[in-house]
Amino acid sequence: MNTTPPQVSTISTSTTSTSTNTHHPRVEHENVSDILENGFKKMDKMYTNGELRVFGDNSDSIFEELDLIRRKQIALAIEHIALENLPDEEISLSRETTEDSEENFKRNSERFAKKEQDLNNLMNNLNNLMVKILDNP
Repeated sequence: MNTTPPQVSTISTSTTSTSTNTHHPRVEHENVSDILENGFKKMDKMYTNGELRVFGDNSDSIFEELDLIRRKQIALAIEHIALENLPDEEISLSRETTEDSEENFKRNSERFAKKEQDLNNLMNNLNNLMVKILDNP
């Protein structure tokens, strides 16, 4: 078994760097400053004249469409809540005559048909909203 420690050698390298100090003429700095200032003035003028809009020339119509979509969403939410709040009639467990049974069946059928129609209307409105959202990228 070898017990001698490994030899470590260090190599020292030194480099000298020379930096060249390049001085740009003041005229060039003023030229860039003038270009930037003129660019900002041009942007200010465009903004003042209404030519500069975040969403382009039709930003008003975009926000009108978004407002319409928001209103449809609110109407759908109200319609959905109204469906949930329709009272369910209690079914009587007492003995019914044939006449009472037929009347209850008719009333229940009408109530289910109304709920089905309301639910179909809600689904149609939801589909219309989805189409409206997808048509406005």
